[in-house]
Amino acid sequence: MRYLTLVLTAALVTTGCSYISGKDGDSGRDNGGGSSGSGNATGGSTQTYSGTVTGKASYRERIMLPPDAVVRAQLVDASGPGRTVVAEQQFPTGGKGPPYDLTLKYDPAKINPQGTYQVQVEVLVRGKPRFTTTAPPRVITGGNASTFDVVLTAARQ
Repeated sequence: MRYLTLVLTAALVTTGCSYISGKDGDSGRDNGGGSSGSGNATGGSTQTYSGTVTGKASYRERIMLPPDAVVRAQLVDASGPGRTVVAEQQFPTGGKGPPYDLTLKYDPAKINPQGTYQVQVEVLVRGKPRFTTTAPPRVITGGNASTFDVVLTAARQ
């Protein structure tokens, strides 16, 4: 029992440290939990989210993006007429092409088991969508997984 308690405590501390740093250790990209990954907006204690949706986004076109292009992924509640953002991850591409690894951390208490949740991904160039999801994958509820792979299409200019 003590061993299990120690292992669980170590796992929670490690996860909390990873979240507080706001970066995914391998890629240096924002790991979600908010638009900036830097904790909450008030500067107080950092919230820990135990729900995670992970996936990859890519596009088929063979073009080079400018270094200031940004990938934005959002977990949205698509249950009603308005689309509420539950979690967001955003990071610069640095001119690198796909696939882009995505991790959206969310608060499970904000998830309605009867709700519909989708992942919307965009690649923005100078604030305007260059690539986007045309059929956002459903995740979390209704027997859907917490992982996804999405192929982005060119956004209409």
